[in-house]
Order: sequence, then C-alpha cells, then structure tokens
Amino acid sequence: MTLGADIMNDGLGSVLADKRKKVISKYGIDVNTLPTKEELDERTRVEALKKVKLQKQEAWSTWNLYPAHQKIQFDFSKWKPDMQEDSENAKELGKKAYLLAKRTKNETLNVLFVGAPGTGKTSLALAIAKELGKHT
Repeated sequence: MTLGADIMNDGLGSVLADKRKKVISKYGIDVNTLPTKEELDERTRVEALKKVKLQKQEAWSTWNLYPAHQKIQFDFSKWKPDMQEDSENAKELGKKAYLLAKRTKNETLNVLFVGAPGTGKTSLALAIAKELGKHT
C-alpha cells in the first residue's frame, strides 16, 4: 500500500512518507489489514442508509395522526377481531398485517389501508409500525 505515491518525488512527499511511517510504528498499525477503499465506501453507504432510515422515522412520528399529539400505543396482541362486524375477515386482516410487518423488515414496501371509519386501519398501521420499531 503506497499512500501519496504520486507526490513522493518532491520534498513534501518524503516528509509525508516519514510521518506515515512514524504513525504506523507508533500505533502498531498493520497496513496489510486496513480496509480497502471499497470496503470503507460500503461501510459509509450502510451507515448513511441507517441514518436516513432514522430520519424518516423521526419525520413520520412528527407527522402523526395522534389526537392532540398524545402517542397511541397499539400492537398485534391488542387486535380484537371480535370487535369488528365481520370477525372472520378481521382475523384474516390482522394475520395479513402481521405477515406484512414481518415481510417489511427485509423489503421496502408501500402500503395503503382502505376501509370505512372504525374498521381498524389505524390500529393495524400502529401495530405494524411497533413491530418494525422492534428491529431498528
């Protein structure tokens, strides 16, 4: 590994080479085990994606539908299909929402909830969000 090889022919290059050798010696750096540029780029990309994901989560939490900005807690254990007019359909929707939450951990999906008021759209959306929040 030759850092600064393109400027080694002038006086500054030799000063930098000496400084590099001193730092390597002082800190016991094994230059053969240093990550490649590609590895560093990949680490940076992964960390940047994590930060963007957190920023999105923070933005979504500020654009909430909570009444009076009182955070509502809901998870799948609180889903009660018997409270719905069609409990069999509600049971199936709860199961689909849970499976969607599991799937969304590994995939990026856009989800649209459609239904009449009081049918559990917000509850299931909150349950999915809580499930996903466990794995961030």
